[in-house]
Amino acid sequence: MTHELENASEAFHEMMRRTMESFTAAWARGDIDGLMGLFGDNPIYRTSSGAAFEGSVALREGLSKMCLSPQGDTPSPAAPTRMHFFDRSCLTYWTLKLANGDTQSVVDGVDVITFDNQARLIVKDAYRKLA
Repeated sequence: MTHELENASEAFHEMMRRTMESFTAAWARGDIDGLMGLFGDNPIYRTSSGAAFEGSVALREGLSKMCLSPQGDTPSPAAPTRMHFFDRSCLTYWTLKLANGDTQSVVDGVDVITFDNQARLIVKDAYRKLA
């Protein structure tokens, strides 16, 4: 029985990994519909800047603001550097490059993500390192 549970856990972690790979690719494209398709019912997204988006309507609006700059282009994506999976959660470490006038700032952060039974995101909490 223990072996069966380990296999089920490994299979679910693989599903979560695929969801996160799809999330990263959709974020890099600025694909709001693609991102929305990766979230479960009643999603919650708390950003590292303190904004919170609860529910699908608020999440879509928030993602639209985060994924497109005021000029309408897609910002540089936060590139995951490591992911660790535990039960129905994931820690993903990322680096984001932000334009800061004529220079570029590098921000490191971590997301704590909770998944539903279908490996869809239901809670995403983002934290960034302050210099």
